[in-house]
Amino acid sequence: YSSPFSKNSADWGTFGDFMGGLLNPTLSFFALLALLKTTKIQSNEILNNRKMLTFQQFENNVFQQMGLLQNIIEDIHLEGNYSYKINGIKKNFSFDEAIEGRRAVMKLHALFDKTLFEVRHDHKGNVGKYEDFYESFLHSILGHYFRSIYRLISYVDKQDNDIISEEKKIYYIHNIRAQLSSSELYFIFYSSLSKWGENFKPLIEKYSLFEHLYPKGVIATNLILYKLDAFGENEEICSKYTKQQENHKRRQTN
Repeated sequence: YSSPFSKNSADWGTFGDFMGGLLNPTLSFFALLALLKTTKIQSNEILNNRKMLTFQQFENNVFQQMGLLQNIIEDIHLEGNYSYKINGIKKNFSFDEAIEGRRAVMKLHALFDKTLFEVRHDHKGNVGKYEDFYESFLHSILGHYFRSIYRLISYVDKQDNDIISEEKKIYYIHNIRAQLSSSELYFIFYSSLSKWGENFKPLIEKYSLFEHLYPKGVIATNLILYKLDAFGENEEICSKYTKQQENHKRRQTN
């Protein structure tokens, strides 16, 4: 029997050198692949941890700003004599006892709502009446509130999609929306149509901030100053909106 393997030890040494030269680079290559894979996994973990940290910071900021908003509302205090001027007409009013918080916002809502019907012949319309009301009185009561609610909605909207998805943005803003009273929505409605609200109005439309707006809360003819998207799935308001839009088109045609 003849063995296929050489009995010469020198030949085995040559063969060993050959195999070593072949295997060492191969093993080094696989070791490099394993190292790269490990590095990638570690990098992804670090990135995910950073994203998680950033998301936690985002969420904390949102809750802090929501808390600030509630504090602003709770700190509203009306008592004594006040006055405002709309379309050149001065109005005086007073509160014999202290009125605070959301109850105060409701009183202001009723006051301005009544004024819209009492003051006539304003070429700037209801938005112009609101601007007069705000400049002569309301800014001292709700100015900080309007800035805070806009800053909060804008903060969520501007977040990078790698940190929070569009769906999550809608989720957080709709949670913010759920905290707003009818009177707050009423004033945001007119404030965002005024000369101070041009940056807020697109966000209201984008996130359907008025979906829970009380249907009788605003004058119907003012609804179409917004896009229909602003009212979300509020069927009663959307129905009024459509009718007003049709009436507006007929008036323009005639």
